[in-house]
Amino acid sequence: PLGSMTLLHGGFDEGDVPLLRLLTAHDASSVEVQTLKCEESLAHIMSTLVQTRFSGFPLVSTGGGEEVVGLVLRERLLDALKDHERVGTGESRTQSINLLPYADQTPEVKHWNTPLERTFRHFQAAGL
Repeated sequence: PLGSMTLLHGGFDEGDVPLLRLLTAHDASSVEVQTLKCEESLAHIMSTLVQTRFSGFPLVSTGGGEEVVGLVLRERLLDALKDHERVGTGESRTQSINLLPYADQTPEVKHWNTPLERTFRHFQAAGL
């Protein structure tokens, strides 16, 4: 019914709740999902952080599949980079970091058809 109008842009706040009652989680979802592999190069992690504003990234298995094994938050990626620097394993931007220890392996998820108002309140209460 809403056609191709762009109603969702940027973040939400309490003033958006009436609009959120009309929409589902699917309506607010990105078509292109930025994922990270369990083992990622330092360069790829840094470019992902610079080029996106997402607060979290699905973590997929390294073995060529696209199986989601967890969710890694932006904050935790920064922790991984700091830990990598602290260990002093070299300056090579191609060196990989194991992100699995920094990921939530049982992340909060919502069904695609969940009303967006409920989804918003759920993730807001979780601090996301």
